[in-house]
Amino acid sequence: MKTVKFFSFLAMAAALSFAACKPNVPTNNTDGPGNGNNGNGTTTSEAINMPESIVLPEGAITVSEARAIGAELQSGQVTEQKYYIHGWIKKLASKHADGMNNYGNALFYMSEKMYKGAEGEMTFDKDDFYGYQIYAGKDKKQFGSLDEVQVGDYVVIYTYITNYNGTIETPGSGDTDRGYMVASSNSNFGKAPEIPELDNDNDGTQEKPYTVADVQKLNSTSKGPHWVKGYIVGVVDGKNLANGAKFEAAAVATNLIIAANAEETNIDNVIPVALPKGYIRDLVNLQDNPGNLGKEVLLYGTLEKYFSVAGVKEVSKAYIDGQEVVKPADVEKGKVTIAEFLAAGASNYDWYELTGTITDEGCDGDKMKFEMEKYGDFMLVDETGSVYVYGIAAEKGGTFSKDMGLKKGDKITIKGLRTVYNENPQVGSAYLISINSGEEGGEGNGEEGGLGGKPIEGGDEGEEPA
Repeated sequence: MKTVKFFSFLAMAAALSFAACKPNVPTNNTDGPGNGNNGNGTTTSEAINMPESIVLPEGAITVSEARAIGAELQSGQVTEQKYYIHGWIKKLASKHADGMNNYGNALFYMSEKMYKGAEGEMTFDKDDFYGYQIYAGKDKKQFGSLDEVQVGDYVVIYTYITNYNGTIETPGSGDTDRGYMVASSNSNFGKAPEIPELDNDNDGTQEKPYTVADVQKLNSTSKGPHWVKGYIVGVVDGKNLANGAKFEAAAVATNLIIAANAEETNIDNVIPVALPKGYIRDLVNLQDNPGNLGKEVLLYGTLEKYFSVAGVKEVSKAYIDGQEVVKPADVEKGKVTIAEFLAAGASNYDWYELTGTITDEGCDGDKMKFEMEKYGDFMLVDETGSVYVYGIAAEKGGTFSKDMGLKKGDKITIKGLRTVYNENPQVGSAYLISINSGEEGGEGNGEEGGLGGKPIEGGDEGEEPA
């Protein structure tokens, strides 16, 4: 889902009104669901106080206050600031276990009040807030165990707020930081896992890298990053290792499976490796580099759950058969027509200069949408053809800004990469060189980052191309 930033008066008012004091918390009372006189002078449920172990950060807001802020947002909009939101976990989402096992994040619904009946049964308010892909800490710190997040926990999360088709929740995509948990009544939350002892002297250094068996034994208890050594034996083509392992150079670019020897075909003796976007994926993956099958690989990454088993993620360095994998240099390919651009091969390093007119003709409203004012997505056409531009920035490596003032009919010059999405060629990582307005006819100065001779200023951030 693409998102845009939003900051309403209500959001500011809510933040200011709760910055000076701790919000009121539920007290034992009988105003909850299922309460009232049952005929013998007793009640069927009572609200439970917030646990004394929870210390609320300054400015923390309740679930109902978070919902009120979210109700002011249009679908897909995100608040400009983050909030501390506190409440009870009332329900785990259907994909919670999958998120915890594969990505280390939690998915749950929060309620402002929890009630306990005479026999200890728990009930909650109907209105809730959806904690979508909540991590255990900053920088996507992962939860280590399902025991860390349970129904009945009182938690504080720190997150932006979004309205996703009417559901008030935390944003799980786009350019926003992911929400994370800062406090919980669950005694298992944040508990350091016990690190198993290995039966060798490997320590995860480049000189003594961990083996596949070491990674399996450590099982995410020592995140690292660490060095890991093995042989490339295949890929995972599916949702899990058990059903998706392919011991061949299959058409998958996002991951590898490695083993202690090049001939391994037993899934019990392999671990999956996530390949990050960029040059490491480009040069290591088997889809584009089938000759890497069977080669020795040395990887520097984090030990984390992947495809529900112990694996390696966040790979930042790699060696294949002793040779370091290095990023190729960017290549300036110069000015080309759109037809010449489309005929070129896909590359993350070859930069082409294109001149054409912004149009919506050819946009299908599905995979290729004309969203010029929101994200800078449009069709570019010249006398030789047309191509979809997936987002445009004011400068190389920057983000889209509405202040760029681009509109349908403008003749512009851009630079970008020849990329592919869903088998459709497109311009990726594009940035503006100059603009000749279709209405005013003012010539640009031809300088990179120039808008008719005027420097382009940054603005709202948009979603990065997938």
